Amino acid sequence: MKNNVIALFLFACTLAFSQVPTDLFADNDLNNNTPTSVLAKIDSNGFNFDIIDAGVNSKYSEFGSGFFMDKLIMVSSKKIGALAKIDPNTNEAYKDLFCLDIKENGKLSSPLLFSRILNTNDSEDQLTFTPNQKTVFFTRSERGNSLEYKLYKATLEEGSHGNWINQTLLSINQEHVSIENPYVSPKGDKIYFSSNMNDSYGATISMSPILNPMVL
Repeated sequence: MKNNVIALFLFACTLAFSQVPTDLFADNDLNNNTPTSVLAKIDSNGFNFDIIDAGVNSKYSEFGSGFFMDKLIMVSSKKIGALAKIDPNTNEAYKDLFCLDIKENGKLSSPLLFSRILNTNDSEDQLTFTPNQKTVFFTRSERGNSLEYKLYKATLEEGSHGNWINQTLLSINQEHVSIENPYVSPKGDKIYFSSNMNDSYGATISMSPILNPMVL
């Protein structure tokens, strides 16, 4: 778990956070550490952040998207092969899912393709797993519009370590509606996602019960 937290900050956000500034409690401030003065020094977000290189970034768009079996899952438009298909909306290759091992010291291994079954010629984007990691919910761009994503799910074949079967386009999808950034709740009973659905909160956030009963 510790390694997961370290890796998420290193790669997904490419941020490593330190606590308050080193001079926050300097000698000349010891008598003025009221809550108001402390908040004024650390700013509104409560922490100072330093941007660092995770050591695995390429020049292409990429970001972290959760964990599976102690591996960090990455979404990236890095090219695989010289003839990668280019998305006209981004001028980069269509995105794929990659995985990286997390080392004891929190460093990451070189990314490898996460699943040749889930990865397609279209863009795969954010994914999320049920608590037992036997079901994955993921988004994939429409064939005719790479800026519009649909929500899918797949199940892990029993006894395998990454053979995803029963890919299903969920009925919650709508025409001309994009569903992105899915997240399954810790209890596994709800899935949150951003969307431009008419009834979404703040125009881009929606929530739905997990579709179809499943063992969590």
